[in-house]
Amino acid sequence: MDSITSTFLKMKMPVGTIRQRSADSVRRTTGLLDSFTVLKDYSLNKYTAESFYIPNYDSLRARLDRNKFTITRYGGTDFYAIKKDSFNYIARITTDNQQTMVSMKPMTVSSTSQSYSEVNKIVAADRDHNVELGRAVSISNNYAVVGARLEDKDADGKNPISDAGAAYVYEKGSDNKWKQVQKIIAADRSPGANFGWSVGISGNTIVIGAIYERFDATGRNESSSEGAAYVYERGADGVWKQTQKLTSSAREGYNYFGTSIGIDGDIIVVGAPGHSRDSTERQEGYVGDAGAIFVFERKGNNWRRTYKLLASDREHGGGMGNSVAISGNLVIAGAWAQDFGMNGENRMEAAGAAYIWERMDDGKWTKAQKLIASDRTPYDEFGYSVAINGDNAVVGARNVTLNRDDENNNGYTGEAYIFSRNENGEWKEVLAIIPNDRKTGDYFGSSVGVSGNYAIVGSPRGSTKNPMVGVIYMYWKNPQGKWVPSQKIASSDERIYSGFGEAIAIHKGFIISGAPIVHTDVAGKNELSNAGAGYIFMRGDNKSGGKANKTQ
Repeated sequence: MDSITSTFLKMKMPVGTIRQRSADSVRRTTGLLDSFTVLKDYSLNKYTAESFYIPNYDSLRARLDRNKFTITRYGGTDFYAIKKDSFNYIARITTDNQQTMVSMKPMTVSSTSQSYSEVNKIVAADRDHNVELGRAVSISNNYAVVGARLEDKDADGKNPISDAGAAYVYEKGSDNKWKQVQKIIAADRSPGANFGWSVGISGNTIVIGAIYERFDATGRNESSSEGAAYVYERGADGVWKQTQKLTSSAREGYNYFGTSIGIDGDIIVVGAPGHSRDSTERQEGYVGDAGAIFVFERKGNNWRRTYKLLASDREHGGGMGNSVAISGNLVIAGAWAQDFGMNGENRMEAAGAAYIWERMDDGKWTKAQKLIASDRTPYDEFGYSVAINGDNAVVGARNVTLNRDDENNNGYTGEAYIFSRNENGEWKEVLAIIPNDRKTGDYFGSSVGVSGNYAIVGSPRGSTKNPMVGVIYMYWKNPQGKWVPSQKIASSDERIYSGFGEAIAIHKGFIISGAPIVHTDVAGKNELSNAGAGYIFMRGDNKSGGKANKTQ
């Protein structure tokens, strides 16, 4: 006879199932499920987790199959979605004392957007003048990485090398507060390399760009402003260690490899807007500063350069690769200096473009589409920033003028665009984002991000009641499939000219923004000019006591 019937599934469980009765254990697992719900686009609900021990996972899977439930694992986590018809459940399945424990509760798709509130401000433990921490940021699960391209000192705060650069790693604690756990530098740090120009993190891997690095992976073959990217892996001891230095092909100087970086799982993409060679690497394929994206894939313990992605309409000075992002099998790259329309028509100087590639089942990448703005005009810089997640992409155009009929005045007002992939696999513009309070010089669109049903756009000179403090605009995709404005976010200390919003990233339930010109520490004291800072925001209930910024 089956031992118990699941309250939520209303289904008899496998023989030998035992209900978990410990109130403390149930409370802990309820909190874990609620935390994961915040990371996804689901509403918190009042239910307490149902927890029980089962003989093994296979017996649960067999019982679910017989009762027409599906069970799907979320990536490499311990969390699972259990579904049947219109019923949705979140479950955590773990091994506990040689037994398999299941904790689960119902979940509801959010019918309204959830506000993000500031969790804390982060700075470098060894903060210094003119380091500009926060010019690049990235966040993944419980870790965030922030670039400080002008940092001189090594990880121990010694051996200064001018503008060698560094990056700082922060970890989220159980109180939702983020604390610095490590400062990372290049093993072969050199003057002016600007290590930290770009950063990316996915799981236990960090990638850091150094666009002015001159030497190859062997420390030889010097080439001016060639650029490099450095890979760090988190070991079992929790320490991030450099494992590889990545470089481009045809190192001829001024490739600026590492200007932009994206990473998702076992794939790294690196932008090189100064790269001029085509896929043959021959002189006859030379198009000056056309740009390229280099793809690296993890093979065992090494990262191998597998593909070079090029625009089909490569253009002299197009600079493709000034921005790049990856989501699963999709890569998007910006080319803010590109001049031509979708089919090479309607030349408009630096109107900009973006390109999307898709990785096929055979591992090869094919260009899916070129994107341009529906209202493009000269010098828009469309593609200055890009982001992609699933079937949604966002592209920033930071130099759109306040009045599109006047390209000579009121520049760097900015605009952003959301594209969605339809059932035919085509990417279509679904929204041109123009905030009601946008003004000249806001640089709206300097940074963008998208995760699930949330899209964000940075405006580093945007205003609240205080002028030019920098803001982030958030948009939410409602159940009707429409993107609507949901929140305007500013830092808790709203420093004028702070650069807040210049670099932003969103991953599941967290947003991070850099503010490279901030002078003060976490307490708002100890001013150091342009020391820089970062700010992290969390979606939903914030147990740490941070205050949510009101929707505007």
